Amino acid sequence: MQRNNQKGSQKLPKSIQIGNLQVPEDYFKLHSVDKETVCVMVMNDILDIIDKQLPQHINRLDFLDKVLDSSIVTNLEEEEYLVVQVLTDIKQLING
Repeated sequence: MQRNNQKGSQKLPKSIQIGNLQVPEDYFKLHSVDKETVCVMVMNDILDIIDKQLPQHINRLDFLDKVLDSSIVTNLEEEEYLVVQVLTDIKQLING
């Protein structure tokens, strides 16, 4: 995870990076539809990586679920609560 706190002529919103995507630090304040859009984008990015590297006989959604569980624990330990919330929201999308 990387933080973006750039200042200067280009004013970018403060964000964190999950995979190749920027997640706004005000994620908690986003409307539920916008949160879902962010989660789907992050999930698709992760699934693209999984699809390229995971043997086909392994269920990609089960694998993603395990990766999310592990990542949530790690980010809780590192007190990265925004990342934890995004990953938890992704798990809810997957598991209904």
